[in-house]
Amino acid sequence: MLTLLLKLVLGGILALVLLVPVGLVLAVIGVPVLVLLCVLALPVALVLAVAGLPVLLAVVVGGILFAVVAGLLGAILGLTVAAVKVALFVVLPIALVVWLVRRMRGDRYSQSAYDWT
Repeated sequence: MLTLLLKLVLGGILALVLLVPVGLVLAVIGVPVLVLLCVLALPVALVLAVAGLPVLLAVVVGGILFAVVAGLLGAILGLTVAAVKVALFVVLPIALVVWLVRRMRGDRYSQSAYDWT
């Protein structure tokens, strides 16, 4: 147990001894390089913003139009399916029962009784 603890402490000390100088070198060299790259990227970012903004707006407007059309078509299709379901599962069975009752009663509800309509 003690050896594992000593290995852990020695490994941590060795890592700090190696990582602190590497971090300092990267900070001294990396920060100016990062600043230079940011300065060089500003004109590219401005050109992309000026040229890309209208394209982005066109894509967003196109997406909105597509979403509105798809939503309207979906609503119409949903209402049509609902109407067909009502017709098949509500109106048609009721009409079938009414027709069967009229057929079983006979002449009382024959076609001649509705000649006045």
